[in-house]
Amino acid sequence: MDDPEQFDHNLFVPNTTFYNQSHEDLHLVFLRNNALFTSPVEDQWFNASTKYMYAVDMPTYAADYAAPNLACMEKHQICNPMTDDGNSFRCTKLTGRTALTNQLQRNNGSDIFLNRRQWATAFRLLWTIAQYSISAPLYDLGATSLLANQYLLSQSSSLGFLSDPVLPYQWHYEVMNWHDLTLANLQRWAAAYEGGPRNPTYRKYITPPSTPEEQDMCLQQRVRLEYVMSFSGLGVSIILVVGAILIVTNMSLPFVVAFFQKRFGVGLHKRSDWILNESLQLQRMAFEGTGQGVWRGTENIVPLTERGEKLYGFRQLRDHGPVVEYQDVDLKYGVASL
Repeated sequence: MDDPEQFDHNLFVPNTTFYNQSHEDLHLVFLRNNALFTSPVEDQWFNASTKYMYAVDMPTYAADYAAPNLACMEKHQICNPMTDDGNSFRCTKLTGRTALTNQLQRNNGSDIFLNRRQWATAFRLLWTIAQYSISAPLYDLGATSLLANQYLLSQSSSLGFLSDPVLPYQWHYEVMNWHDLTLANLQRWAAAYEGGPRNPTYRKYITPPSTPEEQDMCLQQRVRLEYVMSFSGLGVSIILVVGAILIVTNMSLPFVVAFFQKRFGVGLHKRSDWILNESLQLQRMAFEGTGQGVWRGTENIVPLTERGEKLYGFRQLRDHGPVVEYQDVDLKYGVASL
């Protein structure tokens, strides 16, 4: 900033070296820092070294300047990765939004060999850049866009804000955060191109696509909505098919093995042990131990009683008659003998 002696120090006089720019977009951000920091702050934008007594025996540090400013130069360019003249890459000059728009609109992007579809995309990007630059989050969010808010400890209407000291290069992180917010705005604007504004009162101001290329962009655009889920149909099909094969194999393998064991007479003793350790066979042996049931198919995995048989638990058995006590029960191969 120019600060000659003839100017009043309370006036803001922009330096023409930075202000008169035709190839960049200049953004000036002023910080009204009312925070009192518990330690001195070395950051060039949040600089605070003026000692101030917040309370008894509690020194704090206030900002050295009333409204320090931060200048950001914003530039854009559009590139064509595939051209018809044999060059693999053509780009516009890195310049401001107005100069970039004028450059491309003069010849519909022929300087970088844009075809009609590419020009429609570039024109759409130009409108997006015109609406959302790095100043947009500052205008919409104001002081809430500052990452320095996370260092605040308390707020008092009389004493101001009490804060931990910010990082020595806090202004770097603030600018990077504004850049990230700008990219998020660009994404939101790109999605709104097809869906329109969320507020229906603004829809009357929307100009519909006029060229076939612009209309085609509306038909081809796909946006993932927050209330839907996207998944791979191939992945789900593979899981279902492989899972079904494993389930069928698990259910049929014992019967297939039993068929070959019976046919070739191999492993019958092991098969008998396998069957007799099944839960239904163990239940059958427990009922037989209390004298209940006439059983058939004792060599199968699922033994059955004769039709009309009634089985009781031990409590029910005590209610229906005397409990038969058995001693010296010898269980051998699933046959209970007294």
